[in-house]
Order: sequence, then structure tokens, then C-alpha cells
Amino acid sequence: MRLTNAVLEQIRQVIKVKHVIVLTDSEIALSWVTTQEKPESSPFIRNRICEIRKIIEHLENAGHSVRCGHISTQLNPADCATRGATKEELQEHWWWTGPDFLLQPQGNWPTTLKEMAKQATEGENEEEQARLLTKTNVMQAIQSSCKLTDTYWHQWQYEYLTALRETHKREVNKKRSSKEIPHKGKVVLIADALQPRYTWKLGRIEELVPNKEGVVREAVVKLPSQRKIRRPINLLIPLELETEEYRNHQKIEELEEEKGQPQPPDTSNQSSVTIPPIPMLNTYFITNNNETALWDRKSTPPLSCVNQEAAETLDCEVRDDCICYPAETKANCKCNEIDISSGFNDLQRRLPAEMPSVSFKQNDQGKV
Repeated sequence: MRLTNAVLEQIRQVIKVKHVIVLTDSEIALSWVTTQEKPESSPFIRNRICEIRKIIEHLENAGHSVRCGHISTQLNPADCATRGATKEELQEHWWWTGPDFLLQPQGNWPTTLKEMAKQATEGENEEEQARLLTKTNVMQAIQSSCKLTDTYWHQWQYEYLTALRETHKREVNKKRSSKEIPHKGKVVLIADALQPRYTWKLGRIEELVPNKEGVVREAVVKLPSQRKIRRPINLLIPLELETEEYRNHQKIEELEEEKGQPQPPDTSNQSSVTIPPIPMLNTYFITNNNETALWDRKSTPPLSCVNQEAAETLDCEVRDDCICYPAETKANCKCNEIDISSGFNDLQRRLPAEMPSVSFKQNDQGKV
């Protein structure tokens, strides 16, 4: 069968072969390859039979029909190559053309062609019993059992125990978590590990998103630019500016909204420590990188932007004596030198404002 496969591989590009007929003078070998039952023989013979069946399967997948038959030893031309022949005998020997009956119709051949059996699948024969024939088979069986045990142990250690730990963390409350329950309408800071705290964005909780267990772990937050994003609860930091007075004020607003009554105008002033967070989103800050204070509103900031989109494209109003240019996630502005360091301490201090929109630094002359 190896020779048959090698010949077909060489002539496949030149001649299209549909039918392959293999003749042998061994009836025992013929019975082995034409029946599905595995022979009760040595491993060497069984391996050869498996190889023959694999070659047959390969040829059939390539589009060849494979059949086999028996011929007598006297009609087998392959023997002359193994038994030897002189040069003169070999020139006229029928080894070159094969037996004469090959030139006749198949009905006149002295043999009956049979279909070759395909490779049997593992476990197809229910009566087949696993046997340990050699020392190598025993070692392979032991190694297979150890490998299977290691596989189950790996799943237990790295999959089951990991999932159990994650479930425990999800179900058991953390001691370091906040006692404050998030609610709709609450103004929060959105934590970002890649940015300093004073540059974190402010937003208002629009919606609480529960998981399958009914536990709220995410929230939809509305930014000052009116864009909505989803963030986990552990990344939302409540503002310190939200005092008890503001919470009561917010409850009154919610009740009035439910009743459909018009809202009274906001009468808060800049000296109140209970300024609602929404006006604070439009409030200017200044910072010296150590302390943060409200902008006094008496001086025009170097750069005034309507919203976040305008700030990203620098589509903003610039003071006449200033020049601004973008720098990564912020804008740097250069203005005429003014001394505001004395007035900085005069500005009224607030609770920590973590989102400054204007910052000043000292130049080489010591001016801000």
C-alpha cells in the first residue's frame, strides 16, 4: 500500500485515476484488511494493518475507489524482484506488463474483488478489551492516569477555588466600603487612576443599574457636556460639598417635581457652603497646586469654554492679552504678567474643590 500511495502521488497531476485495484497472494493478509475485526496477533502486525487502513482512507478521501483481490503466487509478478532473475530473463519478463488476465474484462479475472475495510474508530467493537502487552504499554497507561489526575487538580485549584473566592468577595460586604448609599440625582466625582484627583470629572447619577442578584454595582452618570457614561459604583466618589442642608433641599425639589409645581429660583450665594453641585459645575477655580479656591469673578479668566467639546477643540473665548495652546489633556495660556499672589489668599476658602478649571504657576521672575 505504501508503493500504491507513492505511485498515485507522482502520476496524480498527469493522469486522473478513479479506480485502484490491489492484488495479493496472501489470503490471510487479505482477510485482515477486508474485515473490521482486529486480528488476534502481535502488535507489529496490528500496526501494519492500521497503517494500510489509514492509506486506504487517504486514497478514498482523494477521490479514488480502492478494491482488493487474491491471485496465486504463480501470477504474482512482484516475486521476480525478490527471488532474483538474470538480465536476459528480466528484459522479457512479464513483470513489466503484469499478468495477461489484466488485459481482459474484469468478469474474466481469476479473482473476486472486495472492498477494503476502513479504519475502525476507538471503542467501535464492544467486545474489545484493553490489554497491557508490554512494559511500554504499562508505563503509558500510568502516565495517562497521572496526567488526567493533574488536569482535574489544576481545574480544582485554579478554576473552582478562584470562582469561589470571587463569589465570596461579591457576596460579603467590604469593611472599607462607603456607608453612603448612591441614589439618583447625586453629584459625584468620577475616579480615574491615571489622572490626579483635582482633574477628576464631575457628574450626576442618572440611573442605577442592578445586576442579576439585584445588587447595584453600576450607575449611568451624566457629565457637564450632557454625555452619559456607565461607571462602577466603587469609582464614584461623593462630594464633600453635599451637606445635610443640600440633601433636604434636593428632597424638596424631588417632591415638587412629582407634584408638577414650578421650581423657585436658586437663591444660593457664593458665601454659602451649601452651594448645590450643579452651579458648581459652571464655577471657575484657581489653584497653586497646594490649595484650591473659587474664582472671584472680578477678573476674566484667560480661557472661557462653553462645554467640554469646545474645550477639546479650543473653540473658546481668549482674553485679549493672553495666548493659549493645547497641551495633552489641558490648555496652557500665556498672559501679560500680573501679580495675583497677594489676592489669592484673600479669596474665600471652600471645602476641597477637586476640579479646577484655571491654574496659575510662577515664572522665573516670581510672578504668577
